[in-house]
Order: sequence, then structure tokens, then C-alpha cells
Amino acid sequence: MMIRVFALAVLLVLVHTWLVSHAGVDVLKTIWVEMFLGAVSLVLGFLTKTEAKTFTRTLKAAGQTVLDPAMLAGIGIVLLVAGSVVSSVVVMSSGHEATAVNLGAEASGASPAEERLEDAQAVARFIRFTTPFGRSFYLDVEGFERYSFELYPWVPKRVRLTQDLTVAPTVLFRVPIDKHSQLQGGSIRLSHAGKQLVAAATSAECASLLVGPGAHVPGEFVDRWERQVRGAAVDTATLSRALEAWENAGTAKPTFALRAGMVIDGEFRTRAKATALRQYTVGTDAFQDVLLRVVKEGP
Repeated sequence: MMIRVFALAVLLVLVHTWLVSHAGVDVLKTIWVEMFLGAVSLVLGFLTKTEAKTFTRTLKAAGQTVLDPAMLAGIGIVLLVAGSVVSSVVVMSSGHEATAVNLGAEASGASPAEERLEDAQAVARFIRFTTPFGRSFYLDVEGFERYSFELYPWVPKRVRLTQDLTVAPTVLFRVPIDKHSQLQGGSIRLSHAGKQLVAAATSAECASLLVGPGAHVPGEFVDRWERQVRGAAVDTATLSRALEAWENAGTAKPTFALRAGMVIDGEFRTRAKATALRQYTVGTDAFQDVLLRVVKEGP
């Protein structure tokens, strides 16, 4: 009997440990357990001695059923199988501001699941099916490069935003000054591997597109542009308008974050055609400046 009781205790400890690690649930501290124990105590208080003995015998019989070797073996097998194909991903803010976290399975057509981290100490949990040999997943978090990993059973995959993910680069795509007369009604379009990432309209006041977590153009880049344009013998009024139009960058959220090594095809289009193009390989710098190149007109 003692061996069977010990075996049941081991199984209960394993279940409790799994729930705490993967689901963040401490069964012993949940209100439902407290309510159940309180209800049992309350019922026993209202029972007669005969009814109490009957109730006790019923509990003992249930305990004997659970402690049956065949039942213990069955429970152990079920837990072993379930633990081998179910795991979890635990995402921690680790000091990062509130943001949405999207988890998807590689080679799956299903849409990724989204959870929101509400503050700098928040935790998001995803319970997912896996295999004993692992299953490929990815995390998309705004402002970070896509994070791919293998999810294995038994041990949850813990991801800390500020330590495990790489901040996505910010890239500015600019329309060359020669084409600023065509800005009104035009657009800047970016694509990768034949798929459009983002598109944004241009105007007389906006001649660039900023993609990435950065919200502003660093001042040193504006100074560099001024030196470059002055060297091209542009008049003061045109120079001022061009600098303002570049600095006043449009912003748009791409379908997925840029990452180092990604090849981007950028183009500036008027209503009729593309008049400036540039294929650019994203680097590792936090902020990158890309000037599109004028398309040469045929004879």
C-alpha cells in the first residue's frame, strides 16, 4: 500500500510541477481547492454519525480505486504521452514596454496567436502541441526581429524580450531630390522576395519612408544630407524644402520586421511608373539611410 501511495504522490507532484511551469497555475493556491476543502468540511459538519461513516467509506473506496496498480499505471501512461506532445512558450517583458506578442508555427498556414504584454513585468503563456523531437515556432514582436526556435516537451521555452530578441533595425528610404517635383500623388513601396512589405504615399512635405522601431531621424543624418546636397550646387530654398521633406518621414508598419541580411527592393512610383529604384541589403546598424536611385530614361 505504501508503495502505491508513494507512486500516486509522485504523479501528483509531477502534474503540479507541470502546471506551475507551463500554465503558471499553482493548484494548491487556487481558490477552487480551498472552496472544495471548505465544502467537504461543511458537509461533514451537517452529517449524522451514520452518514459520516458512509461518506468516509465512499472516500476510502474512491481512494482504493485510484491506488489500484492498473489505475496508477494508466494514469502514468496518460501523463507520459501528454507530457511528450504538449509544451509551452513563456514570454516575459523583462522591462520592455507594453506590446503585442505573436506566436506562430513554422510551415503552418494557420494565423499566429496573439497575446498582449500589458506592462514591463508582464508574462504571456502559450500552450502548444509539439513532438518528442521538437517543433519549430517563431515569435513576432513589434520592434524586434523575428525569433525562431524549437519547442520541446516537458520543459517550457522561456523568452525574455530584452535579452533573447534582437532589436530590429530602422531603415529610412528617401526619394532623390531630382524627383521631388513628382512627390505629390506618388508613393514609396518596399518588397522582399516578391512580396510587398509596405507602401506609403508621398507628398510635397514627405519624401521618405521610415521602417522599424525608430520614430525619428537622427540629427547627424540631416547634417550629412545638407553637406551632400550643398555639394550638388542646389539653391537654398530647394535645399531647405528637400531636407524638411526627408526629415518629415512617413511611417508604416510592414507585414513583418526587417532583419539584418534581408534584401529589400525599394521604389518610388508616380501614377505612371517607377522613377527611382534601389535594392538594399539590410545591415546591422541601428539606423540605416537609403537613397533611392533615379531610373535612367531611355533615348
